[in-house]
Amino acid sequence: MKGAASEKKISRSLEDDIISSSYQDNPFDVISNNKGRKMYINLIHTLNSVFPSNDFTYVTPDHFVAEPSAHVIAEFLLSRFEGIPGGRELISETLSTLDLAIMVKDCEIYSLATEDDLFGDEALWSFCFFFHNPKTRRIAVFACRAVPYGNLLDCWSDHEVCHDVYYDVY
Repeated sequence: MKGAASEKKISRSLEDDIISSSYQDNPFDVISNNKGRKMYINLIHTLNSVFPSNDFTYVTPDHFVAEPSAHVIAEFLLSRFEGIPGGRELISETLSTLDLAIMVKDCEIYSLATEDDLFGDEALWSFCFFFHNPKTRRIAVFACRAVPYGNLLDCWSDHEVCHDVYYDVY
């Protein structure tokens, strides 16, 4: 885990980058809004904490999208897991647990929209949502990826492809 001194250094670096850049399309209004700038920096620190083997300081404010509602997220998740045995139940239980932990109805919700594979293993698809409750000053992360099962088991041989898919939920 990174120490407080390292987080302060990252915060200063991100702050300097914001001041020297002109991010136009982002949900934080980082140029003129100090609260938005802090939210962006907190999300970067959260990513670095959740995925400590990665460095997300390259992620800029315009990689984030403000989501309109928890209902939209729930519909997206249900559609993503449609057809997967137990998928609907997994998403329903996950959203219920998330609601108990952070009170989703009180949250600002952001997603990370980047072409980069966050997990570094050629995921078929992935997503990462942040639920920020300003009342409790807490952030919850729900990230998921689907990778070919063969990537995990090294079952690729010449041009043979394993068609099974492995799902990882964080």
